[in-house]
Amino acid sequence: MNSSDDLTARLRQIAERAQHRQRAPTPEPTPKPARVVRLPLWPEELRTCPSCVLRSALLGVVQRGRRKALEGEILATWEGVIIRYTGWRLDQGDLDVWLAALHLAREHHLGVRVPVTINAMLRTIGRPTDGRSHEWLKGAIRRLTACAVEMTRQRRTYWGSLIEKGCRDEATGEFVIVLNPELAVLFEDDDFTWLEWEIRRSLGMDLPNGCTATSPATGPRRATRTGSAWNGCKRCAGRIMSGCETSGRMCARRWLSSRSPAW
Repeated sequence: MNSSDDLTARLRQIAERAQHRQRAPTPEPTPKPARVVRLPLWPEELRTCPSCVLRSALLGVVQRGRRKALEGEILATWEGVIIRYTGWRLDQGDLDVWLAALHLAREHHLGVRVPVTINAMLRTIGRPTDGRSHEWLKGAIRRLTACAVEMTRQRRTYWGSLIEKGCRDEATGEFVIVLNPELAVLFEDDDFTWLEWEIRRSLGMDLPNGCTATSPATGPRRATRTGSAWNGCKRCAGRIMSGCETSGRMCARRWLSSRSPAW
C-alpha cells in the first residue's frame, strides 16, 4: 500500500468518526432547580407589610379627584430608606389591595400564578361585590401594576411594580395575579409589620395604617404607630407628601395622641 492509500484510509476513518459523533444524541443539560421564594407565613386574621413601606408616603392619603401622576419622585420615608416612585399616587385603598395580594400569595411561591376571583378578592379586602366595587378593584390593580418603585434599604434596592402581572376572565370573573419574587428582599431580617385586619377594617379610612401593628421581631412599638400614621393621618398627609418629614411626624404624633390611648 502506497502513501496515497494510507492517507485515503485515514481520511475515511476520520469521516466515519465524525458521522458517528453526529448520530450520537447530545445529552441534555441537567436543569437547575428553580429558586423557591416564599413570603413568611402568618395567620388568617393578620395582614403583613414590609415596615419600610408602612413608614413612608408610598401608600398614603389621596383626596378624591386629586390623584397625581409622579415621575421619579423621591417620597418621604424614615431614615435609612430611599423610595423613588413613578406612576399614579397610591392610596389606602391601593394598600388594602396589595395587602390582599400578599395575603393570598403567602401560601404560594412568589412569581407563580395565584388564582382568585374578583368577588373573593373583594371579600378578602372587606368590600362589597357589586359592579362598582369590581371597577374599583380593577383600577387599583392597574395602578399597582403600572407603577415603578425603586426602594433602597440596607444596601439592597428593589425596583419594579407592586403587582407584576396577571390575567382575567371577563366572563367568569376568575383571574390570576403574579408578584415579583424580588419583593422578598423587602421582608428580609424580619423587617415587616403584622396588621390586625379586623381592627383596621373597623377604623375605615380615618386611621394610621400601622395603628394595630406589631413587629414579629420586637412586638408592639409606639414608633411603628407613629411612622405608619403618615399614611392615614389626613391632617399631615399634605406635609408628608410634600417631603417635610419633621412637621409631618409631629402632626402624626398629635393625631395619635388625640385618638389613641398611650401604650
